[in-house]
Order: sequence, then structure tokens, then C-alpha cells
Amino acid sequence: MPSRPRSPIHRTADALYSAAPAAVTLTELVERSGLSRPTAEEAALALVRAGLVTETSDESGGPRPVGRPAKRYAFRAEGGHVAGVDVGGHKVLAWCADLLGTPRGRHRIDVDPAMDPELRLEAAREALRRAVRAARVPQRDVAAVGVATAGIVGPAGVVALSADLAGWTGVDLRAELAVIGDAPVVVGNDCNLAAL
Repeated sequence: MPSRPRSPIHRTADALYSAAPAAVTLTELVERSGLSRPTAEEAALALVRAGLVTETSDESGGPRPVGRPAKRYAFRAEGGHVAGVDVGGHKVLAWCADLLGTPRGRHRIDVDPAMDPELRLEAAREALRRAVRAARVPQRDVAAVGVATAGIVGPAGVVALSADLAGWTGVDLRAELAVIGDAPVVVGNDCNLAAL
């Protein structure tokens, strides 16, 4: 199945993300994104307005051509945050990271494979809250939450089968772990997510 064409904003964000932490000129952005100059500039400015990119002038102090300094664009890692939690048999490990994936906060709670599912869920909720708090990030600034767990997980975030965790089959992790602001929750099998 062919992939869907990426929007100019996605292509621009990808180009700036891959250059991070360096800032790039509009000319470099055009080369990296494959977009026309006006389209790349419009997309970059939309990302600036969204707080995901900064715009600066090239004032490196070195020799430069006559005229205006070139505009430079840089991805803002601190423009948002994501949180994740790995719910396993012996531990629940949560973290909060910036948009480049740099961990800013983390929290671990030791658990037992035979633990009651509600207690395991409460440990996961608590670990998520504490990781976000440790990152000193307001919950409203968390863009998304990822959940990894043992077992087969359906597309709706419900554990279809778990042989490792007592009472875990049938648990709706997407609903149960939607505790960080309005952030959407994405759930998957821990091994599959580790492979990504």
C-alpha cells in the first residue's frame, strides 16, 4: 500500500528535526525538505507560530554577503513534551522527554507479576504523574502519552491477552492511563515498541 504524501508542514518539521540542534537557513531548509522556497518558508513560519521552531537572523559575526542577514530556523526541543510508561511484571517505569527524546524526568515503581490489576494501574498512573512532575512540565504541555506492556494489545488500547500479568487481559489501558491532561494515549506491546 503506497504511503500518503506528507504535508509541507510535516516535511519542514522533519527537516528541522533531523538538523537539530543546529539552525538552518531557508536555502538549506529548501534543500532538506524538497519544497519550493515560498512553501518551505510558509511552513516554517507556521511551525514558529505553533512554538515548535525558532526563527533567528544569521549574526555569526563572520564575513557575510551584502544585504539582510539570512533567516535561520531551528527545531525547539522544549516546544513540547511526551510521556511514556512501561508496565511490566517487575517494574513500572515512566519518563517525560522533550521533543528530541531527551529524558527530563523519570520515576520507577517496583511491582510483582501476581499484583492485582487495579494496583498495577495505580502504580502506572502514579509513575506517570511523578515523571512529569520531575520534568517540571505542566501536564497541559504533554503532547502525548505512550504505554508499553506485556501481552497482545488491540488497536483500541485494550489488552487482548496477557499470559505474564495476572488479570491484565481485557484491561483498557488507553482509558485507564489517560491521566496527563488531555494528552492522547497510544498503547502497544512492549517488544513491538522497543523495536521501533
